[in-house]
Amino acid sequence: MRLRRAVFAICGVLFWVAPALSAVRVGDKAPDFRLKGLDNRDYALSDFRGKVVFLNFLGYSCKYCIQDGPAVEKNIHQLFREQGEVQVLGVDVWDGPPSDVQRYFVDLTRTSYPVLLKGSHVGGQYGVDLDTYLVVDQDGTVRYMAHGSTIGRFNDAAFANVIRSLLQREPTNTPPRIVFPVPNQRAVGTQPIVLDLTGFGADSTDSSFNLKWQAEEFDPALVSVSGQEDGRVLTFTPAPGAVGRDIPVRLVLSDSKGATAEQGVTLRWTPAPVLSTSAEQLDFGSVLVGAARELRLTVSNTAASGGLDLQVRLTVSDPRFVLSDTSVTVPAGGRRDIAVIYRPSSSEVAAHDLMMWTNDPARGALRVSLTGAGILAQGSGVAQSASDFDGDGVVGLDDFFLFAAAFGGRDLRFDLDKSGAVDFNDFFLFAADFGSAPRGRM
Repeated sequence: MRLRRAVFAICGVLFWVAPALSAVRVGDKAPDFRLKGLDNRDYALSDFRGKVVFLNFLGYSCKYCIQDGPAVEKNIHQLFREQGEVQVLGVDVWDGPPSDVQRYFVDLTRTSYPVLLKGSHVGGQYGVDLDTYLVVDQDGTVRYMAHGSTIGRFNDAAFANVIRSLLQREPTNTPPRIVFPVPNQRAVGTQPIVLDLTGFGADSTDSSFNLKWQAEEFDPALVSVSGQEDGRVLTFTPAPGAVGRDIPVRLVLSDSKGATAEQGVTLRWTPAPVLSTSAEQLDFGSVLVGAARELRLTVSNTAASGGLDLQVRLTVSDPRFVLSDTSVTVPAGGRRDIAVIYRPSSSEVAAHDLMMWTNDPARGALRVSLTGAGILAQGSGVAQSASDFDGDGVVGLDDFFLFAAAFGGRDLRFDLDKSGAVDFNDFFLFAADFGSAPRGRM
């Protein structure tokens, strides 16, 4: 039995390692295959020669495949289906039962393109695992491939641009031209701008995948760029002086024969919101039971002029503390006051946290400590003393626990000898009162 398990384990490893050694790459001919679909029809890749084919290698219950599924359906299949020149095919490489593929993938993602069954061997042919996407051109050549959410976000825009390029290919003797204008780019704070130019640019003397982009005519004192060697994905990183300014950049598209096309874009980094608060602790002191005390918390956005609004969401789960606002928007340079009200329901010591969630990239969450004490009014019919911290008329275990929690601190309610600290002298005084309804040291 152990030997059999070991053989199966080795076979499993070889199944996934072997494809990696012969993985299909961009520029290779896509291996043909024939599989049966959920609709019980037979599908072969070669049936769609002359069309652009988008292949979605999926696992029928893979969370990443299900996460990407609606984007594939809407932004690839639905976007190009009316043209009749693009075919989307799903290939289940987990070999799931048809009912499970229908239930866990097709129904959940509302997929309407053909999903093919028992495709693990096709994944082996291509050397790919689940959550992998390929674009095959009209001649059966792999022109683009990428992973989806397993390593990032499914870039449906890049795939759509690739497909458009293939649908609008021009004769190979024409110079490159920019078919899809690259939009101006925006970012917040000092976050890099990543410009994925895969698929921008038309077929020319080279395949559109051999075209190369370069960034030129920008101020190197304000921005640096990486990715120039590959010429597909350019990453722009701002210097501190770039934030809040429009920075022009010229993008140059070239092929291997030296033909070029150009387009200008503008980069802009908007100042990020910056959270500042008037306090990180609010102490309400002693408040009569049945009464209330209000304190103000000021929230400021110290971002530079022209910066983004600060969005703040506030939560406190203790019903004794009430907020005047649970969501505020603060413009750059502005501030908002939030009322925090403490209303004790009994003689008590209250401590809770007010949580603030913000879009400040440096302080996404902030905790504000809320403390207070409820006390009974004199003449309420309950014999109180300085040792009767909970006000029930008896110095008991509840009072001891309150005292123990305050021991070593400077809470004046527990400083029985008025020395300025809660120490052993206060403990001896408390011990003398313990177990009785004392006359008090008020």
